[in-house]
Amino acid sequence: MDVFGELEMTDQSSPSQQPAISVVIAVRDRAELLREALISIQNQTLSDWECIVVDDYSHDDLQVIVSGFNEPRFRYHRNPGKAGVSAARNHGNRQAKADWIAVADSDDINLPNRLETTLHYLSTHPDTDVIYGTIYAFKTGESSLEPWGRTQSYNRELLYSLNFIPHNSVTYRRALVNAIGYDEELEGAEDYDLWLSLADRHARFAFIAETMVLYRRHADQFSTDPVRKSQMYDNSYKVMAAHARFKSAE
Repeated sequence: MDVFGELEMTDQSSPSQQPAISVVIAVRDRAELLREALISIQNQTLSDWECIVVDDYSHDDLQVIVSGFNEPRFRYHRNPGKAGVSAARNHGNRQAKADWIAVADSDDINLPNRLETTLHYLSTHPDTDVIYGTIYAFKTGESSLEPWGRTQSYNRELLYSLNFIPHNSVTYRRALVNAIGYDEELEGAEDYDLWLSLADRHARFAFIAETMVLYRRHADQFSTDPVRKSQMYDNSYKVMAAHARFKSAE
């Protein structure tokens, strides 16, 4: 059952034609951070995009944030009850119009050329199913950046023991991912489960050695909450075990 069956939408009109790429953001609260994330989408060098914001029953009035941009390429949906990030992403992906979906997080900054660079690569490598790049981490109010160290070129065998793909840099085929979906029972490591589900099916991954996103470190995230961080690691091991039999499958 789709818990997003009764959703509110802003009065803004959305483009009627199919955009070149859809950006999907799942969010709960984080109003001011969401504003910065949306600015980074609006400032993309590529103009042919739509951005779907799925509000997972926030206490903050995120509709005011989104509608305040007066940007017809932004589309706002609100879940009438808290469903979780995986359900929110699945719903946003189902609403996407483009063949390609770029994952974005509500607290991160997308560099201006992210979408243009991604689509340029895909235009010259049409067999690609999933593409990802590098990201740098930062803290609000600080100017220093540090690389997210695990990112590397795609290696299918290694992926079954290490998640080296930064979720917020990924763009994937809409039809392929909608056929699989994020596991809505997972809270943490849901991205890793999706990568392995795609690897099980021998999806074609590609890596661009360019920085796509600035990843914000702050208190309200899995990596800074000991309990949630432990849950994420536990889920990662469960995901590895669930997909292990596909590792050497041809």
